[in-house]
Amino acid sequence: MERGTKWKIDLVFGLQPLPIGMLDALAANPEGPLGHAAYLNSGMVTFYRDSVKHRNFKVESAAPVPFAEAYPTFASFTRPGQAYWYFYWRGKVLEGEYPETDYGYIRLLIFELMNYGLIPDPNRSVAHLIRLYEAYRDRYPELNLEVPEWIGDLFTEGGQHDPAAQWYASSLSPVGEAFLLERWNVPEQVSWIPFSFWKK
Repeated sequence: MERGTKWKIDLVFGLQPLPIGMLDALAANPEGPLGHAAYLNSGMVTFYRDSVKHRNFKVESAAPVPFAEAYPTFASFTRPGQAYWYFYWRGKVLEGEYPETDYGYIRLLIFELMNYGLIPDPNRSVAHLIRLYEAYRDRYPELNLEVPEWIGDLFTEGGQHDPAAQWYASSLSPVGEAFLLERWNVPEQVSWIPFSFWKK
């Protein structure tokens, strides 16, 4: 991924980079730069717009409600109380508390942090993502498969190559290793790959 990109959430194909400002432009102009509404159909603009819209929404008290979604969006809240619990729980997490919750809520917050709808600054987003990951990875080991790479992506996005390389190297997924080599396999950047990666 080149510097100066944002991640878009595409519910069919996963995460793909977009130039910074593209989501803002698409949200403002639903027809998009290509003159059609294909971006809206994927859900990415709607998700980003919903994330921005609910950025400051807080709930003082709510009871947990089950939420089992692998690729959640705000439209995934189909049971009474799910949205209230999410916003209550999200507020607690952003304050540094990590109540027990379902995996779907964690994924939704991860997606909000990655697309910058909730927190526009990549460095602040990655700090919250690291704390979220560290708080829930033992309860939900599946987080170990993707989140370290995504943390590396956010560090790269913020121009912090050393911590990005460390996260890519610590990834349990071979995809993280491939990304690490792909991104820094040029003579002037190969020194950024941490020694711990080469020892694997």
